[in-house]
Amino acid sequence: HHIPALLPEVGSAIAAVLDRARELHERLPQEPATFTHRDLKTEHIWVTSDGLTVMDFDSSRLADPALDVGYFLADLQFRHAAWPQAGLEMARESFLAGYAPGAPKERLTRARLYEAVELVKCAVRRVQVFEPDWASRTAGLVERAQAVINDLERILGGLPVRICPRGPFPLRACDRHRDASVTQDPQRGATEIWNENRHHRYAHRRRSPVGDTRTGEDLQGMLLSPTARRMLRDSVRALLSPSAVLGRCNLRDVRFRPGRKLTAYLDVRVRAGTAEEYRVRPITVTWGSNTDAKGHEETVDLAQMQAEAVRHGVVAPFQQLTADYPEWNMHVRVSPLDARFPQLVRVSDPRYVRAMLAETSASGNAGSDQRRISEYTVRPVRYRPGKRHVLRYDPVDPVKAEAVFAKLYAGERGAQAFRMANRTADWLAERGEGVNSVRPIAYVVEDAVVLYPRVFGAPLSSHLWCPSDGLARCLERTGAALNALHRLPSTVTGPLDVRNFATEIQAIARASCHIPALLPQLGAAVEALLDRARELHERLSQESPTFTHRDFKSEHVWVTRSGVTLIDFDLSRLADPALDVGTFLADLHWWHATYNMPGLVQAQERFLAGYVPGAPMERLIRARLYEAIKLVKMTVLRVHLFEHDWACRTALLVGRAQVVMNDLQRIFGLPAQFKPRSAA
Repeated sequence: HHIPALLPEVGSAIAAVLDRARELHERLPQEPATFTHRDLKTEHIWVTSDGLTVMDFDSSRLADPALDVGYFLADLQFRHAAWPQAGLEMARESFLAGYAPGAPKERLTRARLYEAVELVKCAVRRVQVFEPDWASRTAGLVERAQAVINDLERILGGLPVRICPRGPFPLRACDRHRDASVTQDPQRGATEIWNENRHHRYAHRRRSPVGDTRTGEDLQGMLLSPTARRMLRDSVRALLSPSAVLGRCNLRDVRFRPGRKLTAYLDVRVRAGTAEEYRVRPITVTWGSNTDAKGHEETVDLAQMQAEAVRHGVVAPFQQLTADYPEWNMHVRVSPLDARFPQLVRVSDPRYVRAMLAETSASGNAGSDQRRISEYTVRPVRYRPGKRHVLRYDPVDPVKAEAVFAKLYAGERGAQAFRMANRTADWLAERGEGVNSVRPIAYVVEDAVVLYPRVFGAPLSSHLWCPSDGLARCLERTGAALNALHRLPSTVTGPLDVRNFATEIQAIARASCHIPALLPQLGAAVEALLDRARELHERLSQESPTFTHRDFKSEHVWVTRSGVTLIDFDLSRLADPALDVGTFLADLHWWHATYNMPGLVQAQERFLAGYVPGAPMERLIRARLYEAIKLVKMTVLRVHLFEHDWACRTALLVGRAQVVMNDLQRIFGLPAQFKPRSAA
């Protein structure tokens, strides 16, 4: 508790690490408590002539055994950081090699989480305040904890955390003398430090920067330069109440449409006062068009929506949920404001949520345990104005019920998603092949909201980091699950729209429209690849469209105790089943390439081994074509424009897609780089 008073930036970082740790812990599979030491560190292990002697069991209790593993890993990190020395990784690996036999890998994943929080504990307890370098050492250890949390988020399928590699505070304490300007907000008493270059080329730009952006460096400078970050924080702070405190602002995603608009999605940490806890509030900042969701904002009175938000009590600690800055052509929107989804305001109100779930339970659409819940907390999971929203409802008393997820829809799409998810779950359950899909709790018609239960387990993406026989079996089960899904009869699915290859190509072209503007040569390569894909598709034998998931990736395949559980059927349509196979192959390709993991070929082979029985060979050839184009789409959507190495990573992954395409052309006896028709 002394850190926020002495080092506000580091204090905010610690609060963020602990918040992220709580959130990650909910996503991890648990195991029964066992006897634990609860203070296992090198000082409590003595090397004697008889071997090793463990001492000091005063803190021993029943707890998660991962706690001891994580504490010891954190102790190793602390000692290697305090007295710089080589061999940290070797020490970690040797310790885990002795512990790992017989230990479930889920425990080792949880151990990394405990390692992060214990590193914070080491930073605030072992580094003495009277030491001359205590500030820089504390900041360094907290950064190490952030790095562990970042790695865990990547493992669990979250967004790659490359936003602020040096931590949420702009400078470490030992670097504050370097061209830094210090500003203090008298209303909040919080000191902010920005490494500001007053002659930065973005410091005095006063018009919309969308039309001026010519390169990725331009765009990154506009988003990440100290002046731009300061301006953004000032804009957000202007919307807060006088007593509110603004913490760090995390850039989560960016979408750029050349000549039209640039949209940044951020999670900002705010609290109502110094005594309150920080809470995450999503916001969007748009430069360019001031309309959301294809002009819906023009027909909806945002002032009325904000007044409704005030009545529901979901505005605080903000005073305003929207702001426009004409001189920058910049527009800020704060959750839960969205012109296209006006119901987002009321379904973000805990009182409304309580009544909605009670009514759902009373109607017989949900489990009876929901009736005993008196209060819920609401947390936004995804805030994409004009597109999609997901909320999480956690009961204040978790003993009585589990969390519920709410997914919002526009028009009739919610009813269709609810119907499709139920029918798919029924059919897969009847097959009894160890394949399930998440069954929604209810569809709330008046709010166009589908309620989903929490799935216990972990996404397959979190298992890819630990190649083993268990992973091979999971991949085979995933292939078998997809095979079962493709046999879903039309009598079960009902009438569905048809999507063809041309539809997919058009979607990829739209998603990659920023590439030619920022990287012209790579943009030409993407266009040529899509032309080659059209040419090859015409040469391949086709089959009738069947039910397809259309977003079949490792994050949508959950490994649970009962087997494999599939989620998110919102995009399901009638299409070429090779699309799903190719999408999953591309997803494996992306994960292995992005995080330099070995075993791509083996992983793809195990997945196909589970899928192949009964599948025609022509489908698998077409799947390779879909793998190439889907790898391009994943690249342009997942590699964030604000990442420092986005250009080289994008080029690398597009190059891998070209290799897949070249291999296909050789199969058909075509030159690896033949000229497409459109260029003739």
